[in-house]
Amino acid sequence: MSEMRWGVVEALLDFVLVQEPCTRDEWPVLEGLLDRLAVAVPRGAGFPVCAGEMPKHDQQAWRQMICQRFPDFGFYSEVPPLDEQGDPITDLEVVHMGDAIDDLLDIALELDRASWCRRHGAPHDGERYLSWAFSTHWGAHLRGLQGYLHHLIY
Repeated sequence: MSEMRWGVVEALLDFVLVQEPCTRDEWPVLEGLLDRLAVAVPRGAGFPVCAGEMPKHDQQAWRQMICQRFPDFGFYSEVPPLDEQGDPITDLEVVHMGDAIDDLLDIALELDRASWCRRHGAPHDGERYLSWAFSTHWGAHLRGLQGYLHHLIY
C-alpha cells in the first residue's frame, strides 16, 4: 500500500505542476487522482516528526503556477462548518466559499512536504506527515475540491 500511496502523491504533484493550461478534457484525470489520494491517505498515523528542517516554499510562485495551470477554476459554495455539537453553523450573514486554486495550492504544498519527510527522514515520517496534514488541514480542501470538480464535469 505504501508504494501505491506514494505513486498517487507523485502523480498528483506531477499533474498539478505541469506548465501548460489544463483543458476541460483533463479535469476527469484530476478528479480521479484526487479520489485515489483520498483513499490512499493513512488515517491516524500520529503527530509527524521529520528529520531536519523542511524547505520553505515560495507560495506566491506556486500559486501563480497553479493559476496558470487551472485558469478556469474559481470559487465555489462550501458546506458550512459544524459547531461543537456537530450542528451546521448557519449564520445567514456568512457565505461559506471555497477556492479551487487555494485548495490545489494547499494540497500540493502539503504533499510536497510529506514527500520531503519520506525522502529525508525515517520510513514512517512521510506517512505520519501525510496523515496528520490530511486530518488537520488539506483533507477539507480535498473534499471541497472533489465536489467542485464533480459539478464542473457532470
